[in-house]
Amino acid sequence: MQSFIRILTLTLLGLAPVAPLCAQTASPATSPAKSETATDAKRPEIYHVFFVKAALGKAAELAEFLKQPDPNAKGPQNGILLRHQDGDEWDYVAIEHVGPKATVENPATPMPETARALMDSHNDTYVNGPAWAEFAKAMGIDGDAAKTAGSV
Repeated sequence: MQSFIRILTLTLLGLAPVAPLCAQTASPATSPAKSETATDAKRPEIYHVFFVKAALGKAAELAEFLKQPDPNAKGPQNGILLRHQDGDEWDYVAIEHVGPKATVENPATPMPETARALMDSHNDTYVNGPAWAEFAKAMGIDGDAAKTAGSV
C-alpha cells in the first residue's frame, strides 16, 4: 500500500508542470481566430523615452533646452518632461509620443554642441504604451494647459 501511495505521489508530482503548459493558448502569430480589426484596436503606440543627467550646475539651462520643440519634427508633438529631484542617475526624463510607427534616422543637423555641454549623460529608448489621450489623462495633463504651467 505504501509503495502504491509513493508511486502515485511521484506520478502526480511529475505531471504537475504539464497542466499549466497545456492550459496556455496558442501565440497570436499562430492563432488564426483573431481578426485584424481586434488587434488594431488594441495596438500599442510608440514612445521615445529620453533620460538625461545634467552637467554640474546646468540643470536649469538643460530644462529650458528640453522644453523647446524639435524644429525637425513632423506633425504635432505630444510629450511630457519630468524632473527627478532626489539624486538618481538621471535629472530629467522626456517622454515623447511618436505614434503607431517609428523610424529612427540620423538627423541631418545633430544636437548643437552647446546643448551637449548641458548634459553629463543620456539614454534613449523606445517603448510601447497606450494611446496619447489615455496616457495624458493618466498623467493628469489632458485638456487644460494651465495644469502644467510653471512645471518642471
